[in-house]
Amino acid sequence: MDAKKPLSILCPNLSSIAHYTTGFPSTASANWFNVAKRLLPGPYTFVLPATKNLPSQCVDFIELKRAHRKSVGVRIPDDKICQAILDGFGGPLLCTSVHVPEHLAPDTEVPDCGSILEAYGERGIDFVVDPGRRVAWVSSVVDFTSGSPEVLRRGQGDTSAFEEE
Repeated sequence: MDAKKPLSILCPNLSSIAHYTTGFPSTASANWFNVAKRLLPGPYTFVLPATKNLPSQCVDFIELKRAHRKSVGVRIPDDKICQAILDGFGGPLLCTSVHVPEHLAPDTEVPDCGSILEAYGERGIDFVVDPGRRVAWVSSVVDFTSGSPEVLRRGQGDTSAFEEE
């Protein structure tokens, strides 16, 4: 993964977010931590400045160099299966989307686990969980790296709290 590409981690709780980021800013208009606390778990990805605690798995596998990220997207998913994995694992999981269709089974709407492992196993994927057929919703993405929220993508979550009036 290119060091400039966005990176997200799935977190089991707010204290995990606090460990891997500098946290949510407070501005004259809002305490963004309190806003996030009301919305999480939920369909939101918040981009925050990263701390040095961010795992060093941020590796460019082609050139094998470690790249510390300046920011990271954080999510606390509202999904029972994902939350059970996070709780069992005891920490965050690095996540990304599968966007390389030429490496996956061509006539399938949802790639099967074997195709994903075959395409990405040598690139560092550790496991694939097959929860059965599901509907995947795009999360709303809000960037706090400049101090004030900037909605990068409107998805499933309501972004009105982050938009200027």
